[in-house]
This record gives sequence, structure tokens and C-alpha cells, in this order.
Amino acid sequence: MNPTQQLPRPALNTVVDQVDAVDGDELVLTPADVLTGAALYIERHGLHQGEMFTDPTALTPPACLQGAIRMAACGGTAIDYTPGTAALVEECIELLAEYLCGLDYPVVHTAPGDCVADWNDTPGRTADHVIAALRAVARQWEHTFDGIR
Repeated sequence: MNPTQQLPRPALNTVVDQVDAVDGDELVLTPADVLTGAALYIERHGLHQGEMFTDPTALTPPACLQGAIRMAACGGTAIDYTPGTAALVEECIELLAEYLCGLDYPVVHTAPGDCVADWNDTPGRTADHVIAALRAVARQWEHTFDGIR
């Protein structure tokens, strides 16, 4: 196989509606892709607490955990969610909530996003903590689904 060729990928229920095309192939993002991308985003641009972004008008502002997930799934602060990206972001946040707060997160938090936001905004939370959590959940997803793309 030529190194520039891509293997066909099975469709997942979290396929992004607006996709980039590479040689006619659709780009299919998995939750692991988005979580890993969010970790890289925070690593490069910084962690923010309290709001999704320090400055939503900036091209790559420091972001909270959910903001970094949005950037990894959508590609920008001003890019609207599509049904596919919204579902993908929601799935990533649910996976993080289970990891961070346990399976009983609905008892303590009304929504997975509340659990993730509270964890992100805990005083003393660092970018390293957030990056480690994102990568751990991405690895967990990859292990569970055996790297399916």
C-alpha cells in the first residue's frame, strides 16, 4: 500500500455532518480524535476557567475543557454546531463526566456538562490535569472500541 493511501473507515454514529474531504474521502472523527485534539489544543493555547474561552473573538484563545472540545470538533469559536458536531461534542462530554464524576454524576450534577464544568473550574485545576484526563478518556474509548475509525 502506498503511504499516501488511506484505508476505508467504517461509518460511526458520530460522523461530523460538515466534513473535510481528502482525495474524496470523508473525514470521520471519533470521540477519541476529539478528546485528543482537545488535549493538544489546551497544551498549545492554554487552559481557562469560568467561561468557555478567554476571548471568543480571538482565533485560538485559551479554553476551558468544554471549549477545547468544541474547538477540536468544530474548528473555531464562531463555527456553528452541526447536528453531527453537536452529537460528537455531547458524547465527549458524557464520556468525560463518567470518567471524572463516576457513573453517579446525574445524582450530584443535573447534566454531564455541569460535572465537567465544575471539575474544570475547581480551584487549583491545572492544564496538566485537564490534558491528562482528556488523554485518559481518549485511550479508554480507543481501548473499548479497539481503535475503530
